Amino acid sequence: MAPQPPKRLLRLLHDALAQPPPGRCIWVALSGGLDSSLLLMLAAEACQDSGQLLRALHVNHGLQAAAADFETHCQQLCQRLGVPLTVERWRLNREAKG
Repeated sequence: MAPQPPKRLLRLLHDALAQPPPGRCIWVALSGGLDSSLLLMLAAEACQDSGQLLRALHVNHGLQAAAADFETHCQQLCQRLGVPLTVERWRLNREAKG
């Protein structure tokens, strides 16, 4: 059995998501790391309880060797949670100044 998040954390998230602007959905930036994955799981639970729409966004910068693995993890997690995922692939111009 997976460990359960602290009730206080869930309560705070429920409170934060209680009053989004009408017609708007909640977006979670999902890197695929532990923090954003946990945030998405908690947000999915909170949004399901409140009837809010939830979406996730993953930006694959291709900066790490594991970038494709992170993207795959995000896709699988969102599919499991029933959260629509938008993936943007963006490549850094390493020759740009600044």
